[in-house]
Amino acid sequence: MKRYRFERRGVLALAASAWGQEFDAAQAPAVAQEGPVAVVTIRGPLTHHSDWFCDSYDAVKARVGAALASPAAKVALRITSPGGDVAGCFEAAAELRAMAAAAGKTLHSYADGQASSAAYALACAADTIHLSAETLVGSVGVIAGTVDCTAADAQMGVKFHLFTSGARKADGNPHLEMSEEAAAEIQRQVDEFGELFYAHVAARRGVSVEHVRGMEARQYSGQTAVDKRLADGVATWSGFLAMVARGGAGGAAAKESRVEYEEMVKALRALAEGDDEEKAKKAKAALVALGEEEAEDDEEPKKDEGEEKAKAEDEPKKDEKKEEAKAAASAGTPSAATAAAAAVAAENVELKARLDRLEISAMLDKRPDLSPTVRKWCLAQTPDVARSFLEQASKPTAQRHEKASQPKAGPALLEGRERDELDEAMGIRKAGASGPSKDEHGRFTINVETPAQTRARLAAQKGA
Repeated sequence: MKRYRFERRGVLALAASAWGQEFDAAQAPAVAQEGPVAVVTIRGPLTHHSDWFCDSYDAVKARVGAALASPAAKVALRITSPGGDVAGCFEAAAELRAMAAAAGKTLHSYADGQASSAAYALACAADTIHLSAETLVGSVGVIAGTVDCTAADAQMGVKFHLFTSGARKADGNPHLEMSEEAAAEIQRQVDEFGELFYAHVAARRGVSVEHVRGMEARQYSGQTAVDKRLADGVATWSGFLAMVARGGAGGAAAKESRVEYEEMVKALRALAEGDDEEKAKKAKAALVALGEEEAEDDEEPKKDEGEEKAKAEDEPKKDEKKEEAKAAASAGTPSAATAAAAAVAAENVELKARLDRLEISAMLDKRPDLSPTVRKWCLAQTPDVARSFLEQASKPTAQRHEKASQPKAGPALLEGRERDELDEAMGIRKAGASGPSKDEHGRFTINVETPAQTRARLAAQKGA
């Protein structure tokens, strides 16, 4: 298995110890099925778009899309990653959340060894987060590094001149000494992305931005991570799968959503009981739509007519409404429910098209040899058509390797003593002379003739 060193530049959401670290260049496994749970593995550093060695946000979205489209009722993310690019990270997390909501399936994260920085941002897209006792999560923050080569340039006698169209255009260039202004600008960018990260985690984990910022990008393991509200529980992988399968993995996001819902209902009730008639009317309608209140009849009977009389009058009205609804349904009259169903159907069609594109993109990630025109054509097809085409399409690189590995036809070359004897018979080599030899001083001595020696040898051969 090949290994590579992760040394990307720019602003990164990466655990500091991972920069420059070597990782196995292994492709992420396909979506696995564990009972009612589809498992998506996320492993190693993460980049925005497809990469020869790393997993990418685009590839993760494609795999999650395939998992959501599978018969599995739930999807689990198994994460072992130090993080990666800031670019595309929070957008990918939002898309994963939207895809799960559109599919009507729950998404669960399991940190297996490490889920730091950008990897933790992806984990937060799930409804729950669990980790093993020895796993690190967190490192909520971003990092950027620069290299100052000015001293090395001076030693080599090299001086660089950069011409820019803006005062901050050359900030971070390795051949310019870092100025206070440049350092302040780079720090501003880091802080800006950091605030986006804090807000993302705070919103998904049901904590304040101040709570997240106060962690100072620390990493926590096991129960400490749970206490810091970065995770919902400690479990083994098998225990986590069993918990998700039986639906017992309630998370901070679900709890927070319920709290927000209850607060919203409370606010609507306050408006419904307020003095503003227009707002009260709208609030009551919202409560009815949420199922928190029963709809009121347009005309209420007067209280002095008696409760029994009011009840007797209400019953025929309800029956009339039911009959009207049935008649409308039989006559094909459009209703709000019909319109809603049509909207849902349209969304499902759009979701399927999007998932198809993601699936095809994942296939194309494995074929960098294809031209932009061919890739565009593939994206316009169904996954089956694209897969069939890609299976039949030749791979020039692989063919070249095969041809290069085949032995060429031609005369066999002599080696060893046979070659030396032939050289001696032809007069190219003196009898008993050795080839390159290594003396005691570690130098190689090669036996060759000077022009004068060659002329003397040829003259001797003619005389003989």
